[in-house]
Amino acid sequence: DGDADRRLVRGLPLAALALLALSALYAGWERPAWESAGRLPGNLTFGALTFAQGLLVIVLACVAHALHRTDPDRRAALRGLAGPAVAMLACALGGVMSGGVSQRVSDWLDGTRASIPGPPVLLTWQASVIPPLLLLLLVMCCWLARRAWHLARAERAAVEEEYAGEAGDPGRTRRIASVRAMAALTDRGPRILA
Repeated sequence: DGDADRRLVRGLPLAALALLALSALYAGWERPAWESAGRLPGNLTFGALTFAQGLLVIVLACVAHALHRTDPDRRAALRGLAGPAVAMLACALGGVMSGGVSQRVSDWLDGTRASIPGPPVLLTWQASVIPPLLLLLLVMCCWLARRAWHLARAERAAVEEEYAGEAGDPGRTRRIASVRAMAALTDRGPRILA
């Protein structure tokens, strides 16, 4: 029954936008009698959520590893651990981004026009890892681009062999070889993810 799925897929983005608008309206509602004092609540909650996310990623990794050992598949990315790796990256990036955004928003909303002295220590440690990771990612992307360029050059000869009886079209041959080389890059995606 695809009707319910179609309606749900069509309605979910609209419901999310409506919820966002209602949240923004509620958060922006003027409350002149309210006065803020002290730190915002939720420090313990944030720690508990982070701990739960880490625990869920570990459980997901154990389940994926057990499933891969039960029925190994050579095509499985990272020996079945690609899902937990993506989940770990998502949790880490979500934590850094939400921490930075919440600090910036609290700076804007405090009404004193003064900045918070500094981010929490955990956020500082997480954010300090980003520049080396970006540098490593840049090196890997350069390696992938070089590899794709060499592969595209090698594919040109293969394309010409496959269409030996046809009239030569160097532009089309180059495009076909480039598309094949770019498609081969997906096989190297798990290495970058790892």
